[in-house]
Amino acid sequence: MIFGRTAMVFLCSVAALRNTSIRSVSAFTSSSVSRSASTTINNSQLKASFLEEITKSFSSMTGGATGNNSKSKYYTVGITGASGLIGTAFQNELQQAGKTVNGKPVRVVTFRRGSEAETVDQESLSDDVFTSANSKSVTWSAASTAGAIDTTVLQSLDALVHLSGENISTGQGILAPLGIRPWTDSKKQEIIESRTTTTTALANAIAQSGNKKCDFLVASGVGVYGPDFVGAAGASTPAADESTDVSSTTGFLADVSRVWEASTAPAQKAGNRVVQMRNGVALSTKGGALAKLYPIFFLGGGGIVGGGDQYFPFVSNRDVARAMVHLLETPSLKGPVTCARRNRPPTPISRPPWAPC
Repeated sequence: MIFGRTAMVFLCSVAALRNTSIRSVSAFTSSSVSRSASTTINNSQLKASFLEEITKSFSSMTGGATGNNSKSKYYTVGITGASGLIGTAFQNELQQAGKTVNGKPVRVVTFRRGSEAETVDQESLSDDVFTSANSKSVTWSAASTAGAIDTTVLQSLDALVHLSGENISTGQGILAPLGIRPWTDSKKQEIIESRTTTTTALANAIAQSGNKKCDFLVASGVGVYGPDFVGAAGASTPAADESTDVSSTTGFLADVSRVWEASTAPAQKAGNRVVQMRNGVALSTKGGALAKLYPIFFLGGGGIVGGGDQYFPFVSNRDVARAMVHLLETPSLKGPVTCARRNRPPTPISRPPWAPC
């Protein structure tokens, strides 16, 4: 009914324009010309200006283009877990001088966890206020009854990258920072819930926002492949890839990644592009696994673990960040995407094949 009335107003306005004088139309223009000067303005130009204003008003009343972000001159990326190792590298990659994604300068919205989702004024997300020169921080909550993220924010996003989750390399208690006995039953539950609950909440929020232009990139892990594909020492068993059936792979990390990826279903059903990023062990001199491994090797305690047949699918932190930018720029990529280097520890190498950043 509202749409019908709006359309009628629009059509009547256009019809009335045919008999509108220059003097009456000049009220709709932003020019400050005098009455005498206005009479010299071409009548067709005034009509075109008036039609443009009416069209803009009509578009805003009916919702305009699909997705509020479609008219922005910026490519807007939302990031959860932005302060983590991968999140920081990803932000650095996005905010390089002159960096563009899909032909637009990038601006970043970082999301911090809270008890309630923050209500955001739409004006604060306008191109005039929110530019690529700054980032914006917004509170979100997986437990919020009103939705994980304010709809106004979601409608401004071109992509939401979900990286937050409980650290799997730390434990509980006084020795937790050392990673000693990290996976108690309560720790395991926290690892699972920190991924599935948040991913489900965000996927639902995206679906409910109606912004089908918002891509949803969710961190997962190569642990989903389990240890089943390794085979005996020296065997030429092919490494797993995205085509591998992971429905029955074994191990705790396989279970976690399986339910983690399944939690993206609401956004997929809503028609949004969803990517499950199966990342390997991210190596960086700024922390992560390398921070725990380096002191051991430095003190002479490093060596082959167990039989030495297991894979160690690592990747530099910088390469993970670049891969994520590539995913943003490649709409044909969807579903599971593996980002890791396949390598067996016993393989002799003269120098590390990675350059941690």
